[in-house]
Amino acid sequence: MKRATFISVILLAAVLCPVCSNAEIYRWVDEEGVVHFSDDINAVPLKYRPERVSDKPDPKKREFTLGQENWGSMTDVEKAEYLRRLKEKREAEEGREMARYPEHVRALIRDHKLEVGMTKEMVLLSWGSPTDVSPPGTKNVQEKWTYVTVEPVRRVSMYFENDVLTRWEE
Repeated sequence: MKRATFISVILLAAVLCPVCSNAEIYRWVDEEGVVHFSDDINAVPLKYRPERVSDKPDPKKREFTLGQENWGSMTDVEKAEYLRRLKEKREAEEGREMARYPEHVRALIRDHKLEVGMTKEMVLLSWGSPTDVSPPGTKNVQEKWTYVTVEPVRRVSMYFENDVLTRWEE
């Protein structure tokens, strides 16, 4: 009787114990920003295959999100990876934004040039964030953006009316 009870307890414990799985989960984000998951590597497009999410985190490689800014706890390798991912995300967003514009406007943005009629968004893509912004006031109906460049040293003022570039001066 004792032996039958012992075997029953062993069998019950074996049935109730969770079964370990070695399945891998693959994660990728497409050009439209949609996140996909699959357990089949063949379902992952070739250009997205390097990134893999496992159900067992690698203790050597910490996962972090693009919003993480806790630099003190990150290693140099993690910082470099964080900045690489941030740059890729920004380039993907800029690529989607630029795809809406005609080719001549995309060329201006790539060459960091200006043209009267550009929107604020186009100027931001071309020149980045301004050093200073002066909103329109009672005397001046135009918004003024100021850029100060280091090499060569110069100061450029851009004037917008209704979010459209009307002129600039150095």
